Amino acid sequence: MSLVVQGCSGESTLAVCLADGTIRLLTIGPEETDFSQRWTSKAVGSVLMALDWRGEQLCAGGVDGRVWCWLGAQDPEPQSVWMAHDLECWTCAIAPSATCLWSGGDDAALKGWDLRCAPTSPIFSNCKTHEAGVVHISFHPRKEHLAATGRYDERLRLGDARSMGKPLV
Repeated sequence: MSLVVQGCSGESTLAVCLADGTIRLLTIGPEETDFSQRWTSKAVGSVLMALDWRGEQLCAGGVDGRVWCWLGAQDPEPQSVWMAHDLECWTCAIAPSATCLWSGGDDAALKGWDLRCAPTSPIFSNCKTHEAGVVHISFHPRKEHLAATGRYDERLRLGDARSMGKPLV
């Protein structure tokens, strides 16, 4: 299960990806027991392990290596789905501009995808920098070409999408 919260005062929304292959949006009221279900995706047929939410876009990664994207959380069907990794997709993150998504998996690959078109092939793929599975991606808040990545062996990398051959740190 993965959780993402948006909002900070009064009413907030919680996004949850679940082992049954669904994503749920729950509205959280001012009282700690005040939850209501706002939206549920259709089950995608895979256990979901990763979740990110930026603006109107939701993305999730599954144990089968696929990534799903929803726009606007209105239609329960994903707008796009593709095979991103050879093994489990452990993490996915939408860039601050919401035009690019990075994904990481058990195959030790870090990949970038252009969300403005059909993601049939990655805009970059780095299978050499990470010696273990990529488990987390966090974008710089103002420089979306920079991201920190964590891997299964507890090492961090700072990468630049403009030159993915060698990490900055």
